[in-house]
Amino acid sequence: FANKERYYQPAEVTTSSVESDPNAGSFNPDLATGPDKNYSRIEMNVKEENTKDGEGTLIAVLDNSFQLNHEALVDLSDDQVKYTKAEMQAMVTGNSLIATGSFDKLYYNNKVPFYYDYANSDNNVLNVKENHGIHVSSIAAANGPYKGIAPNAQLALMKVFPDSGSGASDGTVLRALNDCAK
Repeated sequence: FANKERYYQPAEVTTSSVESDPNAGSFNPDLATGPDKNYSRIEMNVKEENTKDGEGTLIAVLDNSFQLNHEALVDLSDDQVKYTKAEMQAMVTGNSLIATGSFDKLYYNNKVPFYYDYANSDNNVLNVKENHGIHVSSIAAANGPYKGIAPNAQLALMKVFPDSGSGASDGTVLRALNDCAK
């Protein structure tokens, strides 16, 4: 993300600017001025005492490109994770996944305990021409300088778009979803 302000800084929002936009839908000015909790931005009805900000959760993201060393994705401690490295290794090696390769090439850290490029059948999930996947992952679970909806969640990053920039095929998406189900 070359321009962090573009993606992470809330825009100046006023009631009149939103009401004049026919595509804006409903407007709650209390949520547009900087909420204390990220989930309030999307108007989720979550009581603060019922959440651990994603702790103990693994979120699978199927998209076009992921930068594993992005500043938004900081390693988690073992006591925050749903799956430790040893548990992920047992799952990956014992479940006949479609994703192939040695475990060390499918595991990045506690934040990203699984990644694979299903479109190109390799472990290179970065496409330098695209950044949508890291953007979506950051919205879901960033825990670096910017916080996502569930900053303590782990991420399984599954690249399903080929490097050529064409669309994801149904078969590629189904292969990734198949591994999610295991």
